[in-house]
Amino acid sequence: MQVIVIGATHAGVAAIKTVLKYNPTAEVTVIERHAEVSFVAGGVPLYLEGGISSLNQLMYTSVADLTALGAKMLMQHDAIRIDYDRQEVLVQNLQSDEILSLHYDKIILATGSAVVVPSMRGVDAQRVMMVKDYQTTMQVVKATKANERITIIGGGYVGTELAAALAASGHKVTLLQRNSHLLPLYYDTDIALEVQNLLVANGVDIHLNAAVTGFKNGVDLQVCTADHEYPSDLALICTGFVPVSNLVAGHVDLDRRGAVVTNDYGQSSDPNIYAAGDVRAAHSTVLGKEIYLPLASNAVRQGQLAGLNVAGRHIRDRGSQGSTASSFFGHIFASTGLTQEEAERYGLDVRATTYTDWCRMPSIQPNGKITVRLVFATATHRILGGQLQSMQEDIVQATNALSVAMENKNTLEDLAAVDMLFHPEYNRPLNYLNAAAQQAIDEVGLLDDPE
Repeated sequence: MQVIVIGATHAGVAAIKTVLKYNPTAEVTVIERHAEVSFVAGGVPLYLEGGISSLNQLMYTSVADLTALGAKMLMQHDAIRIDYDRQEVLVQNLQSDEILSLHYDKIILATGSAVVVPSMRGVDAQRVMMVKDYQTTMQVVKATKANERITIIGGGYVGTELAAALAASGHKVTLLQRNSHLLPLYYDTDIALEVQNLLVANGVDIHLNAAVTGFKNGVDLQVCTADHEYPSDLALICTGFVPVSNLVAGHVDLDRRGAVVTNDYGQSSDPNIYAAGDVRAAHSTVLGKEIYLPLASNAVRQGQLAGLNVAGRHIRDRGSQGSTASSFFGHIFASTGLTQEEAERYGLDVRATTYTDWCRMPSIQPNGKITVRLVFATATHRILGGQLQSMQEDIVQATNALSVAMENKNTLEDLAAVDMLFHPEYNRPLNYLNAAAQQAIDEVGLLDDPE
């Protein structure tokens, strides 16, 4: 079987390894535009803060590793057209311009996403940059070292993490967010305000409801909104991502954002083409529908899924809760599922509770407070989302536990009564997830399980 993987992204790497593991006789050819693979762009703030000494530490595999597994790696090659009738991919060598035609039995499309570049004047200026792949990251890192005043456009995870890292490294940072609060896809207003306060306390100048209208190039780069201009040495665009699906547009089914729509097995409307990662839509287990969730965790799982099914297994996609986490100046924030505000935008009847207490006995860990916000359906008490915050406690695995609860359609009553360990070194007699669920039940005034 001849398998062509287009894109050595997180999804592509997972697919390559999985196909070769479960079908060692498969001939796997990889087409990748760049010279590097497996770059974790989300780790760039860690490098800027000095947590790691080299960007190469953000690579978790190499071309040599994948070649040793048996993959044929066509680096700095571009897939320019697919002949679906003849089952051939037309490929261009970006160094020599040589054109190749490769036969396939199956394609795994893992072309990833691109940064949303707003259409506005001056956006193509040299001092307006974005972080996505290894090459653009190298350019941004070099530019930040040579410039002091940096304006970041976009208050999602990429923008807020870069703002924190650059402020910590001594830059004068302005963060412009078009929404009414930061991180609106992950946190409700009260939790997001905690992130904002940490950034402001550490020197980040934040402006909300500040949609950028363009850039003016002069001695200073002016970042313009409707009523203000922000003098800058450098501007970084962090306004989200769009799927890179142009190669199959017009042939396979795409959603309104251009993401490939697949079945439960990662297979597109063309049975010979599978898709994984940021190029495809994800099934939201909470909403019960396909949405766009460009996350590395989704990419790896979907890449493995596509690889398993191409290799001859029959494994169904369980869907995603969109779990994420980050750290800002020693404070950990994590989320999974829907925020209350997002759920209400979808027309769902929901309520939320916010629980704050010590993770462990204060005499053992005097600074170990935790905040848990649970979002749940009013009628059924089904858990639809969770947001967690702590200064010292590791809340990541608790977020994963909530993710499992949501995938299993658990209710507040389930979470309140589920068996969780107790040890004074790790938690209190009643785990904080149990306690948060019990608080929510008390607030709605019901003790019996809902029908």
